[in-house]
Amino acid sequence: MLRSKDNVSDIVIIDLGLSRDFEPGQKLTSRVGSCYYSPPEIQAKLYDESCDFWSLGIMIFVMLCSYPPFDGDDDRAVYDAVQKGTFSYKRRDWDKRSVGGPALIDQLLSLEPSKRPKAPEVLADKWIKAGTRHQEKLMRKKADAEANCLPFVINRFGQYDPYATDAKLKSQKSKTPSQTSKELDAMNLQILNASTGQQPGDLPKGTSLDGESNSNKDTSNAKNKESAPSPKKKKGWF
Repeated sequence: MLRSKDNVSDIVIIDLGLSRDFEPGQKLTSRVGSCYYSPPEIQAKLYDESCDFWSLGIMIFVMLCSYPPFDGDDDRAVYDAVQKGTFSYKRRDWDKRSVGGPALIDQLLSLEPSKRPKAPEVLADKWIKAGTRHQEKLMRKKADAEANCLPFVINRFGQYDPYATDAKLKSQKSKTPSQTSKELDAMNLQILNASTGQQPGDLPKGTSLDGESNSNKDTSNAKNKESAPSPKKKKGWF
């Protein structure tokens, strides 16, 4: 959920009432958690801390497209979909997302718990690090703007506008949700470009955020789902 209504990027995880201390590799047996976020091994009542990284993959998927990768008419149908591990990236929702997001999701939603990345690997992921650097840069500029009593405006490219006026600020506050969504898409592309050093639309088809071809990626899960969409070559940001 949002920490405050004023900052849509300040997100916190809540509802940790079912969390517990554990030893690395310790097997847990309680079947708990929501069907949408629980990994397949939960149903077998034998799992370890890798279950949290499956849930993290689900959260990233939902944050990027607003719906879960596994769905059904009831809980049983959702559990069945999770067991199969089959999901897809619908092009209308993912075409403007950077390839780094699906690349990390693919790793986190591995049906084999041992193949899911651990916390240090997730934090070291290039897509995560690029997003962190971009956010830190914006927060520093926001602090400077507030210290000098200046408006802090993000332009349509997801970049700070140092020449913003009060009129621009009022215009930003009156934007429709669809306009705001387009600017968030632009910020997502800005994160991708910060990682690759390439301009929008210049990424070769099938290139992942780590610079390796998707064709060389671990294909252990490829047969279980459609491949993530590769960015199309377009003019401009949209």
